[in-house]
Amino acid sequence: MRLIIVRLATPFLFLLFGNGFAWAEDLPTPALFHAVMSKSKLHYEIGAPLPLASPVKELSCYPRPNELRRVRSGDGWSLTGWKPADGAAPHFAKAEELFGQKLLPEAAVEYRRGLELDPDYGPGWLYSGDVPFHKGDYEAALTAYRKALALDPTLAQAHRFAADALLKLGRLDDAETEYVRALVYQPSYDGAWSGLELLGRLAGFKVNRPAFSPPDGTLGERQGDKVPIGLAEKDMPWLGYFLCKAVWRNEPEYRQSRGVKGEEYAWSTREERECLFSYLTGTLALAKDDPANLSPQARHLQAVVEAGLLDGYLIVADLGPRCPIAVPLLPEDALDQAEQYIRRFAIVRPSGGK
Repeated sequence: MRLIIVRLATPFLFLLFGNGFAWAEDLPTPALFHAVMSKSKLHYEIGAPLPLASPVKELSCYPRPNELRRVRSGDGWSLTGWKPADGAAPHFAKAEELFGQKLLPEAAVEYRRGLELDPDYGPGWLYSGDVPFHKGDYEAALTAYRKALALDPTLAQAHRFAADALLKLGRLDDAETEYVRALVYQPSYDGAWSGLELLGRLAGFKVNRPAFSPPDGTLGERQGDKVPIGLAEKDMPWLGYFLCKAVWRNEPEYRQSRGVKGEEYAWSTREERECLFSYLTGTLALAKDDPANLSPQARHLQAVVEAGLLDGYLIVADLGPRCPIAVPLLPEDALDQAEQYIRRFAIVRPSGGK
């Protein structure tokens, strides 16, 4: 697997790939980050008064539109503009206009004309499938959605729409597969979560949407040689997470020791994996005398780590909602982890269920 690093410089998004999305060595605990801080030339103000004057802005990226296509780039992936051929574009635009006016036969004609001129335009197949779907011809709709997926299997909306069509056709197992794939490529997709929940009511399982909710405004921007970390008493279980965040953001030598090159800070999956683990170990330490005080979120993360699916949780609960445009660019083994996480922890079957 590869490391994904995200640099945000509004309005641009940069994605860099290196080695080691997952690795074998033990993950560090809050004690290690506290030790790094103790040796640092910087002064970390743990318990700084809230609200902080200049809190760090958390990772946030644009959603991925269907008009961006995933393409091979070296040994990784990139997203590139996906535009219809000039002659086909007016037909697709007219089709969308007619569909909005609920003139379905007329819209179907325009979609067909556009696709005859440009059969490799995936969004055209995706949107054209809505016409037979609204007419109740779910087989024809499914065919259109799958043609879009043949051109780009990372189109989350095409997976979700295919799942909706399969649900209408009573093919519940196939629908589940498509809803899961939609969530792998777009973990914050409310429509896919809702569809999976509806399917669960029919198929006899429940859906547990993952939660990741660190308190806002906790880590401050460096001011001279001072780095403020402010935590309300109720948020103390998150201290390990923000000790990790503070070190990663402000200690270039530590980042380099973890295999990240360069002096400039950039969010990385390696950082986030370490910080999630630091949160968990710190929370477990606080609750060791009274395990009942362990929060549901920490209890869930503990089960995830024990199952070896921390990377899957990171993608589905953390990176996906924060930076959805980055998810389709992850290596296939990382996306496989996301799918395993969803099937193991998001879909909750009765005891003995498959």
